[in-house]
Formats: sequence, C-alpha cells, structure tokens
Amino acid sequence: VAPRPYRVYGSVEEEVTTPNLDEETIAGLADHALLDAEPLGKNGYKLELAASLLREAIRELSAAGADG
Repeated sequence: VAPRPYRVYGSVEEEVTTPNLDEETIAGLADHALLDAEPLGKNGYKLELAASLLREAIRELSAAGADG
C-alpha cells in the first residue's frame, strides 16, 4: 500500500493485543493507525483497503489474546 515501509503508532501496536476488543474499538484503532497516511495520485482507494486489512488483523490478534 505504501511506497515505503509504514509502521503504525506504538500505542496501536500495544492496544491490538487486548483480548476481546469490540468492533468500535477495532475500527478506531485501524483509523488511528492510518492517521498520517496520505494517498498518492489516484490510489486513495488503497486507504480503505488498508483499513479493512488492519481491522481484520486487529480482530484476529484480539481473539488470539483472548485465547491466552
């Protein structure tokens, strides 16, 4: 998605391991992770794709945290 590696905020990285996050929190974390992301030219649609991928990854990480 990015022309170079993009690392999300440390606070987001810490929060995603919280067990059993609700959907609102997951969406907020994904939005926060992409806060400084800026689309290039005609690829603005990639921000929503990235947000969708992040939401799914956060959901899985949160579920894994709940399993211990």
